Amino acid sequence: MESAAAITAAHGWSGRQDAHAALDEIFNGHDFHGASLGIVFASPDYDLDALGKAVAARFPCSVVGCSTAGEICSLGYQHTGVAAAVIHGIDVRVASLDDLQSFDEQRASDLVDRLGVSEISYDEHAVMLTLLDGLCMREESLCNQIYLASGGVPMVGGSSGDNLTFNNTSVLIGDRFQRGAGICALLRAQEGIHTFIGHHYKDTGQLLVVTKADPEKRVIYELNGRPASEAYARALNFEPGALSKVEELLNPLMVKTGERFYVRGVQQLRDDGSMQLYCAIDEGVVLHVGHSSSIHERLASQLEHACKDVDPQLVLMFDCITRRLEADHMKSTTNFAHVVSDYPAIGFSTYGEHYNGVHVNQTMTGIVFGS
Repeated sequence: MESAAAITAAHGWSGRQDAHAALDEIFNGHDFHGASLGIVFASPDYDLDALGKAVAARFPCSVVGCSTAGEICSLGYQHTGVAAAVIHGIDVRVASLDDLQSFDEQRASDLVDRLGVSEISYDEHAVMLTLLDGLCMREESLCNQIYLASGGVPMVGGSSGDNLTFNNTSVLIGDRFQRGAGICALLRAQEGIHTFIGHHYKDTGQLLVVTKADPEKRVIYELNGRPASEAYARALNFEPGALSKVEELLNPLMVKTGERFYVRGVQQLRDDGSMQLYCAIDEGVVLHVGHSSSIHERLASQLEHACKDVDPQLVLMFDCITRRLEADHMKSTTNFAHVVSDYPAIGFSTYGEHYNGVHVNQTMTGIVFGS
């Protein structure tokens, strides 16, 4: 890698629906000379074809991006706009992924070769940024295969959204937003790249064992040998059928690995007694029932810790759409905005978050670029 350069960035959000006008508002005369990476997160309400072409014309560097279920900037949660950034001072290699349904270990190995993972030196900071189609239903295997093939290079990213219509998620490849696609960028610098993960759920001590499931469909049929919806409701001291969507949102399932809990969000309690999850789950797994605490207080602590050793130039946030829905329900979006206003942030509301080979829900993952 070339000699170290200071990491700098420009970032912002625009609600203008003309793509060129939106980019003008965000970057406001910024000098793109020597840019390393462009990042674009856009509402599916945009004319994404026009935006893709405008982005390709504007950025003299590789660009990664996707459609969203809402955007994030230093003003907080946003809708129907575009959040974008340009970073200077890092080394970038980008590789796209197509035909996600047939992705396997060999393709993962080929991907990390294209990214030049073997060239990373021991004293560098490096991270793989991943963006995957949010409706591919393959994030678990994709993230795991890429992470293992890389030899454990830190991985952070998110799954694209489409404002909760669950119909048309896409990832920016070149100058086109494409369905069924993904992109992986290896980002390297001598220093100043840090990753983070966090959620605000506490373990209630209630344990549920998955006794019958279909991991590929992300469906649990039985917990503790009983119909899954019934066992889950009983764990929350509710009668079967009495749980509201809010209770499901506030009480996710979690898997404990080491000392860390990874969230497995409940999408739906189905009429046949099964549970549809947002993540795959295997039979035999022990699940912990979680309960919500303060989103904004926990987030403030997480960001303070993530940025404690650097002067942040950009904070990328991959934030589950369910966290946004919970903030809306708790009327705490203003508190969220107050927390992120202290940081040079962009991000989006995702259909799933990626962290070190794991696909999670109801979580924020992120990357801090600092000097």
